[in-house]
Amino acid sequence: MNDPAKHNRPKILDDPAELRRRAEMRLSGKQTKTSPHRTRADSERQVRELEVHQIELEMQNEELREAREAMEALLEKYTDLYDFAPVGYLTLDQQGVICEANLAGASLLGMARSALMNRRFGHFVSSADLPDFDTFLQKAFSSKVRQGCDVTLKAEGRPPLEVELEAIAFESGQACRMAVTDITQRKRAEADRLILNKLESTGILAGGLAHDFNNLLTVILLNLELAHRLNLPDEKLACYLDDAMEACSSAGSLTCHWQKYYRVTRWRNRIPVD
Repeated sequence: MNDPAKHNRPKILDDPAELRRRAEMRLSGKQTKTSPHRTRADSERQVRELEVHQIELEMQNEELREAREAMEALLEKYTDLYDFAPVGYLTLDQQGVICEANLAGASLLGMARSALMNRRFGHFVSSADLPDFDTFLQKAFSSKVRQGCDVTLKAEGRPPLEVELEAIAFESGQACRMAVTDITQRKRAEADRLILNKLESTGILAGGLAHDFNNLLTVILLNLELAHRLNLPDEKLACYLDDAMEACSSAGSLTCHWQKYYRVTRWRNRIPVD
């Protein structure tokens, strides 16, 4: 278990005076062997200095070992978070060459991580989006602030992927860290929603026109029927009136069919029916 008091001590590597004090304390607690013969004061002082220095080195080694163990634990934790993150992470140099990639990033590109090293990321970008990607990468290095871009990734043996890219350059300016997020489903949902919105607008317009058209046909049909009844018997006139009434009836049927189709389409696409 970790000792809280141990972590609260001042770092002896950063404070030589503290290192000296603690080394002398540790030395005073040891049982040292003394020579039966009396030694001179300067010899005793030199021996003590050597013993204190040796303890200082031992304590420095202990702290270095503890620091190394802590760094190794942090590195292991960072590696797990980096490798198994649900988002693709890649490191690119100024030419867009892949220097590092996590498992999600390799999966999005459809290749093993070892095969991705020293390959240009632009190789996986569709030709239509390549100019946008080049501009995005230049801005990421020149502006030193986070940049975003949407591109389509191509890979053999699978459909294209719509991805969102976000990148920011390191302080050195020699490389940048880029996040790659699959937004294919989101893009499809947005496209489907746009189609449904257009269908809804068209349906509302067509429904209103069909309603008004049907009202006009009703008026025409009633007037034709009235003219048919009031006019004197005339075979030609009656024939014309019959054709006009039949055409009005067909037009009325057409509007009824359109309204039915409109309602069924809205229901299939989960659009509330008025």
